[in-house]
Amino acid sequence: MTETRRPRPTSTLRRLSLCVVAVLAGLVGCVAPASAERIALSVGHVDAVAPTHVGDGGGALVMRAKDDTGPSPVLRDPSDLIFHVKSPDAAMAIPAGPAFEFLGAPGATIWLLPQVQDLDLLWPGFSSEQIAGGLLAGNAMSWRLTDVEGPGEAFLFDIGSFGEPSLAFRSDEALPQAKPMSTGVHAHYNWAFSAEGHYTLTFEVTATLAGGGAVTTGEVDYDFVVGGFDDLGIELAVENVRGSYAPGDMVRLEAAQSPRSVLDHYHWFVKCPGDEEFAVVPGALDATHSFAADLAADGCQYRASVYDDDHAAIATSEPVELAVEVPYFGGRTALSAGHVDAISVLLEAGELLVKVKDDSGDAPIMREPDEVVLHAKAPESEVAVPDLAPFSFLGEPGAPAWILPQIQNEQLLWPGFSSEEIPSGVLEGDELRWTLTDFDGPGDGFLYVEDWSGTPQHRFRSDQALPQTVTMPTRTHDHFNWAFTSPGRYQLTFEVAGTPVGGEEVSSGPVVYELLVGGYADLGVRLAIEGALAEYEPGDTVALSALQDPVTDLDHFHWFRRCPGAGEWSVISGAFAGEHAFVAKVADEGCEIKAALYDHDHVKLAESDPVELHVHDHHDPAPNPDPAPNPNPDPAPVPGPTPPGPGGPPGGSDRPAATKPPAVRLHAAALRGRTVALRLRASKRGRAAVTVLRNGKVVARGRARTVRKGRGVVRFRLGRKLAPGRYRVRLRVTAGGRATVRSVVLRVPRKR
Repeated sequence: MTETRRPRPTSTLRRLSLCVVAVLAGLVGCVAPASAERIALSVGHVDAVAPTHVGDGGGALVMRAKDDTGPSPVLRDPSDLIFHVKSPDAAMAIPAGPAFEFLGAPGATIWLLPQVQDLDLLWPGFSSEQIAGGLLAGNAMSWRLTDVEGPGEAFLFDIGSFGEPSLAFRSDEALPQAKPMSTGVHAHYNWAFSAEGHYTLTFEVTATLAGGGAVTTGEVDYDFVVGGFDDLGIELAVENVRGSYAPGDMVRLEAAQSPRSVLDHYHWFVKCPGDEEFAVVPGALDATHSFAADLAADGCQYRASVYDDDHAAIATSEPVELAVEVPYFGGRTALSAGHVDAISVLLEAGELLVKVKDDSGDAPIMREPDEVVLHAKAPESEVAVPDLAPFSFLGEPGAPAWILPQIQNEQLLWPGFSSEEIPSGVLEGDELRWTLTDFDGPGDGFLYVEDWSGTPQHRFRSDQALPQTVTMPTRTHDHFNWAFTSPGRYQLTFEVAGTPVGGEEVSSGPVVYELLVGGYADLGVRLAIEGALAEYEPGDTVALSALQDPVTDLDHFHWFRRCPGAGEWSVISGAFAGEHAFVAKVADEGCEIKAALYDHDHVKLAESDPVELHVHDHHDPAPNPDPAPNPNPDPAPVPGPTPPGPGGPPGGSDRPAATKPPAVRLHAAALRGRTVALRLRASKRGRAAVTVLRNGKVVARGRARTVRKGRGVVRFRLGRKLAPGRYRVRLRVTAGGRATVRSVVLRVPRKR
């Protein structure tokens, strides 16, 4: 069965259902609804004119084309088709003799789709086999050609037993023209055209019903293109591109032709940041190009070209750019080990609620599902698929799979189901209906238990149609194997429903769970230092905290320090926790502090932006007393008071009063291509500059601008245009030699 390109899943299923029903019912083929997509038919059999009766009793005639170029016939709307008279394959010389002089001068070129099939060309015919005998009066109908538009003339004729042509239609004579036909007929003709180009032939079929009353298909246009594949006007587009990918996700790019043709030879090309030209992707010769995403593919552009039989490029797509980013689970807590009832069902005030009962710490905590990410740690959760038939759903024997097991492994998360808080006798049958309504991720996912014999009993499996529902009893606590076939980020959408005794069904509604299969690095943890004050005095306690986002169970840190004049960062001895405190000294003025988070293998996962310390002693020493007058008027120099500093008292300190850094508050921010717009409030006039980072690396800078005191909008022009994706924009405002740094995470949206 031939399908239209990239329908929505529901439409695909519906069309499949229609076709399956048609085949089972013994009909000629499926009826494909009219589509915005067009198909160019260049080879194979098609009954171009196939009138069909629809409805009971009187009903109506509709015009269809019976497309038999695929594995099974499909009745299509002629407006969805382009009938391709392939050049040069269809070109031939007009034979000599008076019988063919209607075509033109002997030896001149015509382009012909022959009455007898040529496997290199399209073989269009006429069929009235879809109309039952006895429906029409005398089983008769009239096939009419009402109009022809094109660069030349068009002829339909067949060849008799002794080689003599018999004309059905010819555009060089007055139209309309009619040819009598009967029901149950299947016939082929020679379709000849005198010049290359685009033609529109308008046909109509009329008849009289056996019970009386005229019926007609109405006038229907047929598009013929006489020429090469490059004359079809094929456009190529790369589809199925996601907004962003995580490392390990499968990228599946699809090159879609419009109109869709028989051409199936492709090449894919890639150009990554820093490359000057597109390079061919070795081995990528199909309409689909699949590969696993990695960070090296971030910002890479892909395009496709389709080729004819002579390897001439017929169409090339516009490039698409990939965004590959470590997933960011901002504001969540990553649960990586210990016991957690991931689906904890509560019934409160007549409402069903789904929570996450986190029992991985010292005391249970009830969390919202959108506050956590379930973490299937890798490589700890990775296993090899056994060579056992019951487990073939996980993949080929020896292939990797990632499992949070039914039986607790202290190194891994142990997610379960709990309805223990719902007492007996509250819900009908003391049961709940637990449904997996949606599933999204780089692979498939399975929730199953193993019975006493070790045979898997499935609760949910994403490789089969959703939704899927299982019945769970109240006052129960259970665990399952949570298995996944690929690393990466998954979203599982569950819903729990039940019916109170004597009442109506209540439901939790859809609840989305984020689950990550991967290492700690794949959580995309970001680190920020909080607790730093704008200014300290000597003797104050500096108490800094390194905050993770998302929060993990990792607790090994290092703190680093760099002071003015020092080129490198130095590690702070003994500072291994998430908090670091010390007593401020004048020598700390201008020093920067940063923190880094490490995994169990001492691999650095995240590093904070530095904070700058400002330490000033505001208690000036008392001024020196006035010196005694010199009784000796001798002009020889004598010790005297130190000249006063600017604005200072005689003999006093010449150090100016300390200047506070500007106070800056960000109210709104936007990032569009090469422009950063910031709405902010500043406590004083100063100079501002922005730096744009992605994955911790500087990718662009903006020219410094003047910031006025008070509220306002400042726009910065960046040195380069940014690709769609997430960036950290760092603002530095300097006034009176003192600076304040603020940062915000922004996204460049992808064009729709």
